[in-house]
Amino acid sequence: MRGGAAAGTGRKQEERECAQEQGRELERSEREGAELRRENARLRKRNERLERENARLRQELAAARRAGCRQAAPFAKPLRRDPKRPGRRAGAQYGVPFRRGRPARIDERHDAALPPSCPDCGERVERTRVASQFQEELPFPRVVVREFRVEVGGCTGCGRRVQGRHRLQTSDALGAAEMQLGPAPARISHT
Repeated sequence: MRGGAAAGTGRKQEERECAQEQGRELERSEREGAELRRENARLRKRNERLERENARLRQELAAARRAGCRQAAPFAKPLRRDPKRPGRRAGAQYGVPFRRGRPARIDERHDAALPPSCPDCGERVERTRVASQFQEELPFPRVVVREFRVEVGGCTGCGRRVQGRHRLQTSDALGAAEMQLGPAPARISHT
C-alpha cells in the first residue's frame, strides 16, 4: 500500500503544481488583458485627437482654397451665406424706371407717317396708335424742342410692328427713351 500511497501523493503534488501553473497563467493573462485595455483606451484617445485635428485641417484647407478665389484687399468683400441673384430684376422688382420729363414748351411739331406697306413683306400697314417722341436741339442761341407724332401700326400680313419716321428724327426709340438731344448738324461750328 505504501506504493499506492506514494503514487497518490505524487499525483496530488502534480495536481497542485498544475493548479499553481494555471493560476500563474491566469494572472499573466489578466495582467495582459488589463494592459491591452489601457493600450486600447490610449489609442482611442489618440484617434479622437487625430480626427479632430484632421477636421480642423480640412476646414483650414477649404478656407485657403476659397481665399484664392477672392479679390485682394482693399477690394475684398466677405462672402455672403445666401447671396442675391446677380443682374437686373425683371418687372416691378426692377424699381422705378427713370425717364426724362416731357418738355413744357413745344416749338415745332412734325408727323412721322406710317409707310404705305410693310418693309418686310410688302403687305398693307394698319395704324393702331400715335406715340410721341421729343427731341431737344441745343443750338447756340436757343433750344428748339420738336415733337414727332410717330404713327405706330401693325402689318396685316405678317403681324410685324411698324412705325413712321421723319427725316429730322435722330432715333426710333419710344417709351422710356422718347426724349433725345438732337445733333443739329447744320448749325454746329468748330471755331
